[in-house]
Amino acid sequence: MIIQRYSSRFETPRVKLSREAFESSGIGIFSSEKIPFADRTGSAFAQNLTKLLVTRVESLQKKGHSFPNGIHIYELGAGIGILAKRILDLLKSKYPSIYKKIILHLSDISKPMLLELKSSDVFNNHRAHI
Repeated sequence: MIIQRYSSRFETPRVKLSREAFESSGIGIFSSEKIPFADRTGSAFAQNLTKLLVTRVESLQKKGHSFPNGIHIYELGAGIGILAKRILDLLKSKYPSIYKKIILHLSDISKPMLLELKSSDVFNNHRAHI
């Protein structure tokens, strides 16, 4: 039994739903927690990832690591960067000493998403870290 024939990632129902939500409501839809798959961009997921990152950084610092070249985070397939923004917001407010060292690298396969990332004001408070 075939549930869905092979298709490119951009033709999957998941991507189609996300694209439709974005096109009908704009960037604000991603802050609403009401989009499909919000478990991957939502605040609870961002908090969990931030805790993992902070725990790892603090563990390395206890072992003598000082991160003279910064702490580089790479998000592949960032979309419009909502998850990354949430993580940066959490780091800035709760872990400022770690936040100061963060250098975030965002990428996406979609040219429109990259253009949106560059032109949006989502990262205004974090421009020095992008």
